[in-house]
Amino acid sequence: MRRVLFWMHLSAGALISLLVIFFSVTGALLAYERPIVRAADEHSYRIDPSRQQIRLPLDALMALVTAALPAPVEMVTTHQDPHPQPPGRGNGAALRRRAPGKYSLPAHLDQAFAQATSGVEDWQSTSLRSPPGKEGLSFLVDRGDGGHPEKHEQVLIDPNTLEELHREPFASLNRGQRWRAWVRFIHTGEAGGWWGETLAALTACVAVLLSFTGLVLFFNRLLRWRRRTTHHKANTIEISA
Repeated sequence: MRRVLFWMHLSAGALISLLVIFFSVTGALLAYERPIVRAADEHSYRIDPSRQQIRLPLDALMALVTAALPAPVEMVTTHQDPHPQPPGRGNGAALRRRAPGKYSLPAHLDQAFAQATSGVEDWQSTSLRSPPGKEGLSFLVDRGDGGHPEKHEQVLIDPNTLEELHREPFASLNRGQRWRAWVRFIHTGEAGGWWGETLAALTACVAVLLSFTGLVLFFNRLLRWRRRTTHHKANTIEISA
């Protein structure tokens, strides 16, 4: 019975080690999710127009983009422009697609984004989810790099009048909502910036190392057990009457 319990424990540990390796590797990648996605997007989609070029209004730009996509746009994100030009305030839009639907992006996107970012001079990116909710257009204004929820601000805009219906900065949330907002970024190390992400990645690497060495020890013990069993059977003499 002791041997059975021992091998059950060892086998369960080997299985859990595989899961720990999987979650540790994906966790390390998740810690660097934003830099990875940003690098991929800038490599594939970034365009640097000259100062002399006239920027298309966001409505016209999105009409061209959505016409070329097989599925509706789920999210539009604009970033702070180092060379502002009217009428837009963004230097481009990052898109996310979703399953086909019967809705379309709202009109007057330039004015809607401008209204959402009004009064937030140091904003870095603004995201609009589509389709709009029943209450209005929901914007997320970010004054940081995405990894600090205290720099996020939720803004609700009327899609018809483009008036601001509600603005909810991080400080206005209750304590439970603030703690919940921090959990994800603390878990991945993003709350600590590059050193927090590095610490999370190193921790994940240590977990992978411990799991891998545990698997090596498990298979080494399994092979030794099989060799002992085979050797014992070879040395056993069957005596028949």
